[in-house]
Amino acid sequence: MAIERKTPGEPAAVSRDAHELQQLELKLSAHAQFMDVLHDLMRACEEPPPDSQLLRLLERSLESVVTTTDSELGALMVHEKEDKNLIFVLHHGDDAANKARWSPVPKDQGIAHWVAQHNQAAVVNNALADPRCGADIPGHSSTRIRSTLAVPVVNDNELLGVVEVINKRNGALYAKRDKKTLELICHFDGQLLAELVRRHPRS
Repeated sequence: MAIERKTPGEPAAVSRDAHELQQLELKLSAHAQFMDVLHDLMRACEEPPPDSQLLRLLERSLESVVTTTDSELGALMVHEKEDKNLIFVLHHGDDAANKARWSPVPKDQGIAHWVAQHNQAAVVNNALADPRCGADIPGHSSTRIRSTLAVPVVNDNELLGVVEVINKRNGALYAKRDKKTLELICHFDGQLLAELVRRHPRS
C-alpha cells in the first residue's frame, strides 16, 4: 500500500489557494451586485418610481460602491444652495456614522466641501498628508480617515451633492477604476436626486 507523502508547505499552499478562491468569489459577487444596481438605476432614470423606491435605490447604489471599491464607509451628502452646506443624507458601513444623518458637514472638516466647491473628484491615498482632509469622520471620532475618494453628484451642470467612500481596506490604494466606478454611479444618482428636487421644490 502506497503511502501518500505531503510535501513541506503543502497545507499552507492549500489554505492560501482556498483564501484566494474565496476572495475571487467575493469580488465576482460584488461585481454582479454592482451590475444589478446599475441596471436598476438606468431603468429608474427612464421611468422614475415613487419617492420611497428612489431613496432605496440611492441607498443600494451607495452600498454597492462601498462594496465594489472595498471601502469601510460611504456617504451621500446633498448640497444646499442657500448656505452652500453639505448635508449627510445616507451612510453605509458603520452604524455609529448614522448619528450624523441629516446633519451638516462641518466646512472645516473633510474633503467633500473641496469637491463641491471645485466640482471635481478627489482621490486621496494619504489623508494625513493632505490638508483638505479631516482627521476623522464628523460625529464619529473613533474612525481615523486614512484614504478617501469623493465625487460630485451633478445633473445638467448643477451640483446636487457629493458621494464619498472612506478607507480602502487592507491598506490598499484607491485606483482609477475606483474613481470610474464612483463617477458612473454618481451620473445616475444625479438624475434621481434631480427628480426628487423636481417633485419637492422648496417654497
